[in-house]
Amino acid sequence: MKILSTERTVVLAPGQACRHPQWREHADPDSTKLAWENKVAKGFNTTDVPLEFCLLQGEIAEAFDAWRKGREDAGEELADVAIYLLSLAEMTGIDLQDQIDAKMTKNAARVYQRLPNGVLAKRRRNDDAD
Repeated sequence: MKILSTERTVVLAPGQACRHPQWREHADPDSTKLAWENKVAKGFNTTDVPLEFCLLQGEIAEAFDAWRKGREDAGEELADVAIYLLSLAEMTGIDLQDQIDAKMTKNAARVYQRLPNGVLAKRRRNDDAD
């Protein structure tokens, strides 16, 4: 299963997208494989999906705390979040890169409006569901 590709979709305008070649400098498809192999080798969870969601939530909280306090390990905590997310995709058989590409295309076609309280929200249409 391909989790990360060597290229990234960059949305230009509704309905238009291109491949961003610089993504190659940042993505390493082997990291996903190595992360999974480490998880298996160390005996970490590889089958309990609800547990993995709970652990992911804990990692998100740790990343937020590190960012909020200005700690130097905020990047490391975000890496933990990514590792747990990629593990969930692996455990559930979801090609995360394909899902990200599809969601970016869907989001590019959405229309957003500013609410009176200043929050930007998508304009609801009958055929637009998450």
